[in-house]
Amino acid sequence: MNEDNLVVSEQHNKVRVLILNRPERRNALAISLLESLKSALKAANADSETHIIVLRGAGPSFCAGKDLKDHQVSGKDQKSVQKEVGLFHDVSREIMFGEKVVIAAVHGWAAGGGLELMINCDLVILDENARMFFPEMSLGLFVTCGVTALLPRLIGLSQTKALMMSGDKFDAQHALRLGLAWQVLPSDEFEQKVIEKAEKMAAMPQNSLRQLKKVMMTGLRDEVEAALKIEAEIAQQTALDPESQKLARSKLSPD
Repeated sequence: MNEDNLVVSEQHNKVRVLILNRPERRNALAISLLESLKSALKAANADSETHIIVLRGAGPSFCAGKDLKDHQVSGKDQKSVQKEVGLFHDVSREIMFGEKVVIAAVHGWAAGGGLELMINCDLVILDENARMFFPEMSLGLFVTCGVTALLPRLIGLSQTKALMMSGDKFDAQHALRLGLAWQVLPSDEFEQKVIEKAEKMAAMPQNSLRQLKKVMMTGLRDEVEAALKIEAEIAQQTALDPESQKLARSKLSPD
């Protein structure tokens, strides 16, 4: 097991498991974690011995989204905000347009940016106790990672608006019914079953699998890139808003 503190990389035969490793902050996405995740994804996509990538979180949650404590420092000037949003989108591109199939293995909370990265992944497997929500509108912030283009494709425009505008929390079974997930698994066998499913896929002929991903994502790329551009502009505007800063201070993690 190789570790850089913020992202742990484990190799299970042809499966590379990347573990967000800030459990004390529910793996909230500080700039430093985003930088490490970007590097880890690039390395996994470039590794000939890796066929499938699994993304999961250490500790009680997958990812609580943007680190609002970190944001109180990084979100006060335009240059820092641009860097933060740019890193979110670099990670998204590495997941969506990288060569390898990426499976999100989600337990506990997937909130805000964590939920957005989950949506970027090719396949999603949920622990039965997983919970999700978009807090951005309630904080005066904005969604990122191309989800304004991706999510309507997955669950429809009306359901996308409802989830993003309301900020309502929802569970794994609701996500499955919406079409956000491939499978929901029992907690007591979640990690083992995820690896088994990933290894089964890793044993398939990889050229066909990768070409399938490439063809399907090529058709979406222009739409997603347009969404990323607009999201970045609005996310930067809202992050610099003093009212958004005040709201962010009032709620630093999901309940």
